[in-house]
Amino acid sequence: MSPTRIFFIKLWRILTANALSISGGISLLHFVDASVYWYAIMITSISFVVYFSSAYRNMGQLSFPDPAAPVPPWSLRVTLHRIWVITLNNVLGIFGGLTYLFFVLGTGVIKLTALIVSGYILMYIDAYRTLKQEDADAAAAARAALNPPDLTQ
Repeated sequence: MSPTRIFFIKLWRILTANALSISGGISLLHFVDASVYWYAIMITSISFVVYFSSAYRNMGQLSFPDPAAPVPPWSLRVTLHRIWVITLNNVLGIFGGLTYLFFVLGTGVIKLTALIVSGYILMYIDAYRTLKQEDADAAAAARAALNPPDLTQ
C-alpha cells in the first residue's frame, strides 16, 4: 500500500475517532468574541495540529480485514444493535452535544447543527468499524477454541 494512502487512512481514522470533540471545538469558534477571534483560531489550529501529529505518530500499524475471510451477510438487526451499543457507549457526549445545541438554538443554528451532526456521523462510522472488527475477532477466537491445534505430533 502506498505511503500516501496510509497517511490518508490514518488521518481519516483519527478524524472519525475524535469527530465529536473536533466538531465541538470548531463550532465554539462561532461564539467567540470578536476581540479574541483570531487568537481563538490560532489556539484551536495549534491544538488540532499538535493533537493530530501526536495521534498519527502513536497510531502504529494499520490493521485491515482479511480479504480471504468470509463476509457475514448484512443484517438490519445486527446493524441496529451496533448503533444502539455505540449510542450507549457515547451517551455523555451525545447528551452534551444536544445540550449545547439547545443552548445556542437560534444563533447560527444551521452551521452548528451541520457541525454537530457531521461529528455524530463520523463518530458512528468509527465506532461501527471498531465493533465490527471486535465481532470478527471474537468469532475467530471462538473458532480457534473449538479447533485447538494437535500438539501430539
